[in-house]
Amino acid sequence: RGPYPWGREDKELLEWYKKITALRNGSDVFKKGDWSLLWANGDVYAYLRTLGSSKAAVFINRSKEKPAAVNIEQNMMGPGKWTEAISGQEIILQGEGTVSIELPPFRGLVYNLIPLG
Repeated sequence: RGPYPWGREDKELLEWYKKITALRNGSDVFKKGDWSLLWANGDVYAYLRTLGSSKAAVFINRSKEKPAAVNIEQNMMGPGKWTEAISGQEIILQGEGTVSIELPPFRGLVYNLIPLG
């Protein structure tokens, strides 16, 4: 256990891991849901998890230097209010046209669906 930075941990990184671990553990869509690819291009990819009416969309930019935009057809995700799990940012999709998700370098976003109605 020598390489671990005991007493010098990156607290922001540890908090992020705690949040995404709790997100996975608290949601069956991440544990049991079907997986489908939304986008893949170089260091950027996105996928959708679906379990019944529950949906989650995950967007990842692995580039350490370049921001990225993922442009996908709204019908690939489905209509509804999508809420980003960490920041709380919301996007409303009507199911037609495209949506652009902006990703800073070395960043991931997780959106959960809240159906319209």
